[in-house]
Amino acid sequence: MEESKKHTDFLDALCHLKFKGHEVLLFQLLESGKELDFNFENKPTAFEDLEDGSLHYTDVMQIKEAYRIGIQDFINSIKTTCLEARISYELIDLQTPVQEVLQHFLLKRQKMQ
Repeated sequence: MEESKKHTDFLDALCHLKFKGHEVLLFQLLESGKELDFNFENKPTAFEDLEDGSLHYTDVMQIKEAYRIGIQDFINSIKTTCLEARISYELIDLQTPVQEVLQHFLLKRQKMQ
């Protein structure tokens, strides 16, 4: 299935749950150094396709800026959809301790009530 179709189907499913009266919370978990900032060594690097296991070799510096723009666009589209559907959205850095994440989230929710 094409990535944009999966993305659309996923967001449609969240909106459907919200429409049916469910409380929907989305925690997007990313590792800031690698997944957000694309901080890899400046050398040819192999990336594994998680769907089919194939390896893709690339020069990290050649694709870094395009990747960073793409991931920000992806995150922003999810955030926008969540805001429009009144779905709680939190972007979580995997380096942040779970207790800190939950405390921040619960305090934020408490202020909203």
